[in-house]
Amino acid sequence: MTPHEFWSWFNENRFRYLFINDEAMEERDQALEDLANQLAEYKSGLFFLIGGQADREEQDLIITSDGQRNLFPMVKELCDAAPKIEKWRVVAFKPALGPDIQLEYRDILFDPRQLWFIPLVHPDHPEYTGIRIGMQDYTPERENDFMGGLYLLLDNFLGEESFTLDVNYVECCELPEFPEEEGFHPLSELPSYIRWKQNENGERISN
Repeated sequence: MTPHEFWSWFNENRFRYLFINDEAMEERDQALEDLANQLAEYKSGLFFLIGGQADREEQDLIITSDGQRNLFPMVKELCDAAPKIEKWRVVAFKPALGPDIQLEYRDILFDPRQLWFIPLVHPDHPEYTGIRIGMQDYTPERENDFMGGLYLLLDNFLGEESFTLDVNYVECCELPEFPEEEGFHPLSELPSYIRWKQNENGERISN
């Protein structure tokens, strides 16, 4: 399926998805399955999210590869080919939600406003962006749970594209009692640090 064929199908069915949450469960599930199948016809491994803001009349159709870097060109190709569709805004990649996003993962609360980070420098690749994130409740015994939650949080906090392309390495630790004295910065400053690092390097660095 070509991008043109996908968007022709979606445009014909756009009102079916405009109020998808108001549909009965069976009809909603069938509609979502149909859209997933059409997207897979274009490229397997791509996914979608439907949403919007209360103060906007448009709905968002977000096309994502769920962080799979090798599929980023396909996401961009599809979204760049999208025509103007009444009542819809097409978005490439999950957007950055900023510091107000919170999530709970395996009974651990991840709140960007409570997290701090310290830059890490790779001795052989100083151009890479590595970070260590300090959390008050961190315990080494639950390392996998903390890292799993942090990856989900950063994906939402920074946005899919920035987290995948701009952050090369992440680790977690217990937050020091006086984080600023230990060189930590509030996580809210991470986007600014990434922009500074890119200006230093002149381009994005891929793993």
